[in-house]
Amino acid sequence: MDTSGNLVKLVFKVSDYRVSEMQKSMPIITESVFVLSQTSLKYHLIRVSPYQRQMFPGYKVPFILDTDVGRIITRVSSAPRGTLKGNPFAGQFISKNLKDWFVAHPELKAGDKVQIETIERERHYRLKLLSTQSTLKPISTPYLVDKSL
Repeated sequence: MDTSGNLVKLVFKVSDYRVSEMQKSMPIITESVFVLSQTSLKYHLIRVSPYQRQMFPGYKVPFILDTDVGRIITRVSSAPRGTLKGNPFAGQFISKNLKDWFVAHPELKAGDKVQIETIERERHYRLKLLSTQSTLKPISTPYLVDKSL
């Protein structure tokens, strides 16, 4: 305001969290399957795709993950330096405090699948082991060979 009481300047702090048209049209997912990679096993993390990212709270915002080895407080992490805490689109991995779960499952191999389902949106989730390569039975399918080729 100037000395006569007139408004001179009004400043708003605008968030950079802009929602694209594609993100607006995406259905809210409440469960998703994650495929473990060699990196997942080595560094005790679960990779989150951009589509799956909407399931979880903002960047570095803690949430509860119920597992077969107990309750874990974790968060979505791994974003460029300077990313603000709470950014709903930032982060690529769930990793904090997952080491005990991975250690409790030495049978895990790259390609195994886990499922995370929402119990309470942005606060509470459940992690389930869906399949391990070691427990899958090979499928024997006879192949027909066309010898005329």
